[in-house]
Amino acid sequence: MKNTEILNKAISEANSKFKKLSELDPNFKKKAYMVHSSKFGQCGPSDDLLSILKEFPKALSPEDLVKRIKELLDLKATAIKEGKATQAFDNEIKENLEQLEIKEEVNIELRYNPGTLDYELIQKVMESEAISKEFTKSPLAPVLVSFKQALANDE
Repeated sequence: MKNTEILNKAISEANSKFKKLSELDPNFKKKAYMVHSSKFGQCGPSDDLLSILKEFPKALSPEDLVKRIKELLDLKATAIKEGKATQAFDNEIKENLEQLEIKEEVNIELRYNPGTLDYELIQKVMESEAISKEFTKSPLAPVLVSFKQALANDE
């Protein structure tokens, strides 16, 4: 399975779990949201590798390919300003994006909006089967989907 397919499957699974968790509280969607996260940073959940690269490049590997795509994006921006053709850049960016992989230490996690911390809800979330207990290290950042697990299931 290609990495983009694994990413799409993980996003779909996380959305399903988020929907199930939203049944715990009528205001759940105002109190919690999902992110791609690791110890290196986080970004909003997306199945678009280019968006992830722009917001959270450390989620992707290999790093030399991430660097090359960033260079291509800069070159493309310059070409646009100069009124030059960009199709060659678009083609190479697309080709390189297809080779990127999500790092296995990235998870899709819940975050809680600071102004709406509801400890009773957090407890209910932690007791839910929607949370990956194996990968959750903090009740304030419960893991919905682990890419380590998703990649292992693909092998």
